[in-house]
Amino acid sequence: MSPEEVIVTGYGWEDGAVFLRVRSLGQGELDQWALEDHVCFRVTDQRRCVGHSSGQGFVSCPHQAAPTMGSQCEECVSADLYRPCLICDGSRCPRGPRVLRERCDAPHVLYLACFGEPQLKVGTAALHRRTARVVEQGPLAAVRIARASGPTIKQMESYLSKSGFTETMRRAKKMALLHSSMTKEEARARVEEAASTVSDLLPEEFHPWLH
Repeated sequence: MSPEEVIVTGYGWEDGAVFLRVRSLGQGELDQWALEDHVCFRVTDQRRCVGHSSGQGFVSCPHQAAPTMGSQCEECVSADLYRPCLICDGSRCPRGPRVLRERCDAPHVLYLACFGEPQLKVGTAALHRRTARVVEQGPLAAVRIARASGPTIKQMESYLSKSGFTETMRRAKKMALLHSSMTKEEARARVEEAASTVSDLLPEEFHPWLH
């Protein structure tokens, strides 16, 4: 196979196999490379923006610019249809096209995850990504604790983040926690114990949505 210059935008699992999400430079098409046999990479010295969501699909960065916020440049951050939803806490949903509203109102789940330290992460995922979203982050143990519409789940996440849980887990910290001495049994016990306290931390209006 001849060498090809691509942007690796992520990874995932399908039918038990690991794959990389890649995009050829200058093209909007997203491809999946199954990690079979041997894959050889030559990493360039320049990071490039992964592009943005348009509602009709993913659009490549028009300038192949260097990222300024996470994996996107400022222009793609501003153009990304779903970014306002990502940073919303569910209390005042941003205005947007119908496709954004439908995605926001769709069923979501709330989960707790342990990465090898006492503090647990609280996070959300669309219902159809309820397993993949957690697995891709690589925790020692995790548990889903609620299911509701997107805004309701976002509000529950916001409440729990103010009660000692964290909403973010930086990649560098995840890497450091790979050396944690915590066992998966200990991690599971932690998330199960935390899950049992959630109803005491949330207002009663959210209790019907708890598992």
